[in-house]
Amino acid sequence: MSATPAPIVMHALSKSFGDVHALRDLDLDVRPGEIFGFLGPNGAGKTTTIRLLLGLLRPTAVAAWILGFNAHTQGPRARRAVSCVPSEDALYDFMSVAAYLETVAPPGPSVQRRRAGLLERLDLDPDRRIKALSQGNRRKVALVAGLQADTPVYLLDEPTAALDPLIQQEFNRTMRDYRAEGRTVFMSTHVLSEAEALCDRVGILRAGSLVAVESVAELKRARVRRLVVRFVHPAPPDAAFRDARVARRNAHATRSRSRSQGPSTRRSRRSRSSTSRT
Repeated sequence: MSATPAPIVMHALSKSFGDVHALRDLDLDVRPGEIFGFLGPNGAGKTTTIRLLLGLLRPTAVAAWILGFNAHTQGPRARRAVSCVPSEDALYDFMSVAAYLETVAPPGPSVQRRRAGLLERLDLDPDRRIKALSQGNRRKVALVAGLQADTPVYLLDEPTAALDPLIQQEFNRTMRDYRAEGRTVFMSTHVLSEAEALCDRVGILRAGSLVAVESVAELKRARVRRLVVRFVHPAPPDAAFRDARVARRNAHATRSRSRSQGPSTRRSRRSRSSTSRT
């Protein structure tokens, strides 16, 4: 019997817009039943990646797969396995919350039960008109719209933007429930603390390149603090640092600058120091 395909696979996935390289050679496998955080600053390529996974953009090189289906050449079959919460507000202002959610959801009693639970958990009134909602409540509508469907994979683009802390806690609880059911969640964020609080693993995207993939536990251990040494008296000569060294050199190691102050002059001197890891 063949193994179940990985929920999300990217192999040398690239996308260029003219001379601009939005993504460069992304290689990533997202595991079944995990919450994967796609972490990076605005403009790093997170939304472009999600659009490629949905088959909304044509990749410049190679491809991505959802449960074994090519996201570009088999887009309709791949999208049937996915629910999405986009970062953009695409709601219909003339509708009520309930009417909109019924319009965008597939029919079925399981969807209705999930919708009712999400409305209660996120404290959202289904009878209100969308045009009268605050930005935070509009975001809740988008979350319910994407999470009400019964699919094995969820793609969430900055899902907690504009949510207050209490609702964000409820969102986190919902995602943990989905993980317990064996569902896979791929969510982008630019907030490190959010990824640490919820995700199992994190991929760090910078300027279109995937620079690291780590478990949250590894990410916390690798967090760096810069050590700054300030001398009250004139700084000792360089010979005093002859035995100083970086205890463990890697991509996170930094050099700190020490500043010394003499009685009549002020000067700065570079010194070697070791970075502390937590």
